Order: sequence, then C-alpha cells, then structure tokens
Amino acid sequence: MELTILWTALVLLIGALEYAMPDLTRRDIFFSVTVVPEFRETPQARRILASYRRGIVIVTLITLVLIGALSRKGTEFIGAALLMLELVAGVGFFVKAHRQTIAYMSVPSGAREASLEPQPRMAGLGLL
Repeated sequence: MELTILWTALVLLIGALEYAMPDLTRRDIFFSVTVVPEFRETPQARRILASYRRGIVIVTLITLVLIGALSRKGTEFIGAALLMLELVAGVGFFVKAHRQTIAYMSVPSGAREASLEPQPRMAGLGLL
C-alpha cells in the first residue's frame, strides 16, 4: 500500500511539472521553437497549449486509474512501468506541440549586446 501512495504522488508530480513546463520558458521560446514574444497570446498558441495540456491531464488520469487498479492485485511495482508510460506519453505530446509550433517560428536576431564597463568588485575578495 505504501508503494501505491508513492507511485500516486510521483504520477501527480510529473503530471503537474509537464502541465506547467510551457510556462517555465522564456517568452520567445514555445515548445523549443523560437517565436516572437507576442505569439503566446495568439489563438494558435492557445490552441496548441490547450491540446498539449489536455493530453497531459488525460494521460495522468489514466495512469492514476491504472495504478489504483493494478496495485490492488499485488503488483505494486507495476507503478514504475506506468510512470515510464506517463513520461513517454508526455514526450509524445511535447513533440506534437513542437511540430505544430514550427509553422510559427521566427528567426532570432543575430545582434547581441554586452556592457563594456568593468564589473564591480567586492572589497576584500582580492585576497582570496
């Protein structure tokens, strides 16, 4: 029974991280594709994101149901296989979203900026 709780917690954690992943990147990166920063507010981006998140939620729920059903039969270590299944399905949904986003790719600017001023030094660190 303790393993069932562990597998359930891991499935929920991975599902939550996969769900939140698109929001954890820079504004100009959307499913590993460079886009204009305003792209995230477009209907196309919302559609891609909604499709991705719907898939993640469905796979997470299916995995939870399977863990609950199979752990009662005494095969609690099946949770590891189901966890891997959830991860593989999450990668599949990410790849699908990535391929849909490629159509909206933008060329990144080649210009880079850097300050030519000397970096501030903290007093006393020169002794180290």
